[in-house]
Amino acid sequence: MVHGVPVRVTSQWFNPPTSKSLPLLLRYLAGKGIPADFQSETATSDALPPDVSIRPARGRYKGNAIGNAQNYLVRNILSRLGDEQFNALQWQAVVDAFGRACAYCGAEGDLVMDHVVPINKQALGEHRLGNLVPSCRACNARKAERDFREFLADDPVRVATIEAHMTSHGYEPIGDHAQLRTIIELAHQDVRNLADRYVAIINTVLTGKPDGTE
Repeated sequence: MVHGVPVRVTSQWFNPPTSKSLPLLLRYLAGKGIPADFQSETATSDALPPDVSIRPARGRYKGNAIGNAQNYLVRNILSRLGDEQFNALQWQAVVDAFGRACAYCGAEGDLVMDHVVPINKQALGEHRLGNLVPSCRACNARKAERDFREFLADDPVRVATIEAHMTSHGYEPIGDHAQLRTIIELAHQDVRNLADRYVAIINTVLTGKPDGTE
């Protein structure tokens, strides 16, 4: 929320209308039902004040982004909800049930474990056997953070097969749970606060000054 207005932020820069990132952004917006009503014109460095166009970005190039740690914590929390247990043999039984082929396209070969409902703070998927299917690496990459129904919108047979798999393992997606979303968001923010706290402490130890300056 920014001044009372809900916004979405992408960590992937795009530059309409020529960037390769734009089609991916438009597909994401369409999947979320968000109108793509932004301006297609973009500013160039010539349009910026001289000091702005050459000013280095904040942070450190290729540094370890705090978002990575935040996402890992969310995934860890969602992976541990409930008391379900399963082992490698049970996962292999799922792979066998799908004919040792990709649940999304039917390709055989190198298969990975995929969460049909993404395990992130938006979708609230869980690491349960009923939410896991074998996927080829190509489908796993194309599906990314999308729900399986969105990814397989043109293939109702495969959607029904996955839904049957979910039902057979007693998996019911959490869905839109406002209270859980609030808790997950708090955990997400706690990671940043914790990191900021320890950075400040260590900087103080190294510099001998409360603000960590040289």
